[in-house]
Amino acid sequence: MRTLFIATLLLTSAFAQTEKKGTKPDADRAAVEKIDRAFEAASAKKDVAAIGQMYHSQAHMLGGGSPAAIGRDAIQKAWQGAFDANLADIKLTTDSVERHGDILVELGHYSSTFGGKPDNGKYVVLYKKEAGAWKLWVDSFSSDGPPAQ
Repeated sequence: MRTLFIATLLLTSAFAQTEKKGTKPDADRAAVEKIDRAFEAASAKKDVAAIGQMYHSQAHMLGGGSPAAIGRDAIQKAWQGAFDANLADIKLTTDSVERHGDILVELGHYSSTFGGKPDNGKYVVLYKKEAGAWKLWVDSFSSDGPPAQ
């Protein structure tokens, strides 16, 4: 009986410690929201170089209605094209952040103007650390509006 009690106590303690080490929801959300604010600031300046540095070296950007952009150079070109088409006023709102191993998952929604018209949509971003910093690894987003005619 004593052995069972000790084993149960050890397993409960190990599970509690793993849970505490594996989840840092407040810190993870704060890290993601810091990146979101930096992204908004860089996009307001149309600074594609700064935006590119927020992405992982092996990143994929999957925007609705456009081909996938893979890697920083392609992603910077995609953002430059969006800014050239009059994308502006990007505001990001984080709905949730969850950690899954070494990946953070952000679900959110955005507002912006595109071609001078309001645009709202949703996104999911997977973050992966590179050189000790969280970077956008997979960035997928789409507008809530109908496709352009």
